[in-house]
Amino acid sequence: FDDGDIHVAEVPVGQVQTAADAYGTRGYTQFLTGYYYAFNLDAGRLRDRRVRKAIALAIDKRRIAGRIYKGNMEPLDGVVPPGMPGFEGNGCSDPCRPNLAAARRMVRKLPKAARSIPLEFTSGQPHTRVAASVARDLRKVGFNVKVRSFAFSKYLKRLSEGKQGFYRLGWIAEYPSPDVFLGPLFGSDSPDNHTGFRSKRFDRLIEKAHRVEDDSKRTVLYRKAERILLRTDVIVPIGSFINRWAARPEVEGIEFDVLGGFDAAEVTLDQDG
Repeated sequence: FDDGDIHVAEVPVGQVQTAADAYGTRGYTQFLTGYYYAFNLDAGRLRDRRVRKAIALAIDKRRIAGRIYKGNMEPLDGVVPPGMPGFEGNGCSDPCRPNLAAARRMVRKLPKAARSIPLEFTSGQPHTRVAASVARDLRKVGFNVKVRSFAFSKYLKRLSEGKQGFYRLGWIAEYPSPDVFLGPLFGSDSPDNHTGFRSKRFDRLIEKAHRVEDDSKRTVLYRKAERILLRTDVIVPIGSFINRWAARPEVEGIEFDVLGGFDAAEVTLDQDG
């Protein structure tokens, strides 16, 4: 890429600032993805909202984004990632930020049996490092954490059978609608809802949003649905990823999108660039 053999390339982790200095940041955009840890509400002690709240308060997502993903992830404070039209603001604010003192107080009030947490994720890096960071945070506030990793196929089977506990969840938008991160993952009848979360009010909001044509009114409904999830503590948002593309100076007309790519139809090369 630096030699001009190719004109557009993804920026490797660790070279974000170097590439920005050399080629600018026009290819640095939000990517509509979500990295989460979620709760299986049918898994014994995880039914207790006090347990879920203490876990959510203990996890330092900013350390994960900064130290593990090194600039390719931004901490996520809502279910719907930034970059989604109408969801540019913080969906959760302070309740989604770590508070170790509050988490410790909550854990001390729990029965000892409720302090044992199964933490599950898909094998491989960087998920192993993320899981280790989460486990360390939980142990700091008094939880006993059993960490288990699974090959991807076994992990999916485990989710489909409802055997998971506190588990890693990743999601990528196929199109730019908040519904992608709400209805499929948390709708009562959705096959992709592995949390055990069921809410008639949530379902009604999603169904109503499907019928509304006005974008702003539809966004209000999706925002209300997201707030139900955050108040229930059914999921811990960790981060959303950033597109990191670099384009050489001679590349003109390129527009990078929030789905992780770009439309090449309008791209031209200025041979004198």
